[in-house]
Amino acid sequence: MIQAALHKKIRPKRRDYVEDEYTSCVFGEISHYPVEKIWNFFSTLHLCKTAKEDINHNIPKAVEFRFWPNFNNVEPDLVVDFYADTERKKCLLHIIIEVKWNATLSPDCELIRQWCNRDCQDEVWHHIYLTKTKSSGRQGISQTTKIIANSCNSDCKKCTNENHKDDLHKYNARDMKELENNLYCVTWTDIAQCADKNGFTGVSCFLSAHGIDHFVGFKWLNEYNTDAVLQQSSNTKFYQENPWWDFLGDIECEMNTTTQAMFFNL
Repeated sequence: MIQAALHKKIRPKRRDYVEDEYTSCVFGEISHYPVEKIWNFFSTLHLCKTAKEDINHNIPKAVEFRFWPNFNNVEPDLVVDFYADTERKKCLLHIIIEVKWNATLSPDCELIRQWCNRDCQDEVWHHIYLTKTKSSGRQGISQTTKIIANSCNSDCKKCTNENHKDDLHKYNARDMKELENNLYCVTWTDIAQCADKNGFTGVSCFLSAHGIDHFVGFKWLNEYNTDAVLQQSSNTKFYQENPWWDFLGDIECEMNTTTQAMFFNL
């Protein structure tokens, strides 16, 4: 939450969290871990493994988290920079992270603007679109892909404003192709799972408290002595279907001698 406060992203009158506060609470916590653990975290998301081949043979020596950087009046939520040296002169990988909780892309060309206005464009970049569900993430990426292939919507205020510095007409085809190849959909559940695998307990607990959990498998059953339970129930049937006429046992009918004789034709 400190990063959100420093960047004046906190809305004190709201009782619920907003995207900037989730960004600060989760990635602000991750930023305090050693660079090796942070690298492993993003590797678990399969982002570092898909970068250039030489990156896989180099463990970063330094990492920098840039919260809400300004790229030519375009502001992604986070940029993570991994460096090959402690002096931070040679960068191995940049990762742009656009965070969404319940919102969608605004404007539709938001991811394109972030990508094409990034600094150090000749270096290796990846772009994460972080959403609550896989379906909403894929919808945003599909929407971005359509804009890459055609153009932005005619009602996009960013694109229709000729005086705006970020008009899409200046972006070339190479930028668009690179974005299409390096854009990844990640969910908050993926973040929770990777945080759990890498021992980021604070992140896991925070997301769990806000309804983001992941499947942990059945290894927890090893803590229980199931053999004793199975031994006790070995002679007991778990389910036995009653015969169809069993309901007759619930019927109580009192007959006197005369009634019985009439009923049975005696």
